[in-house]
Amino acid sequence: MAVPIEEFFTSIDGATHIGKLEESDQIMIAVLKLTDAARLFYNGCPELHEKNVTWQMFESVFSQRFKDTHTQISITLCSYKPRDTKMSLLNNLRIGAVLYRRK
Repeated sequence: MAVPIEEFFTSIDGATHIGKLEESDQIMIAVLKLTDAARLFYNGCPELHEKNVTWQMFESVFSQRFKDTHTQISITLCSYKPRDTKMSLLNNLRIGAVLYRRK
């Protein structure tokens, strides 16, 4: 299961702090924990395989690639009357979501 990027980096930072590890060890731990799309992305980034890569560079590259693109949606309660169709209810919810995203 995929983990949000912030949670991934927080766990790596915590392990590094507890173990009093060097920055190069921090990167090695992160690479070992990569799976699926993140592993493929890493394998395709030659700049992340260089000796002079820093933790800040590693974190920045991954944060840009895997930033959270989900939009927060506010759900508004709306009344549903027996004579209303399900489609009219869905349309009301859809209009509310579109208006929220425009804010």
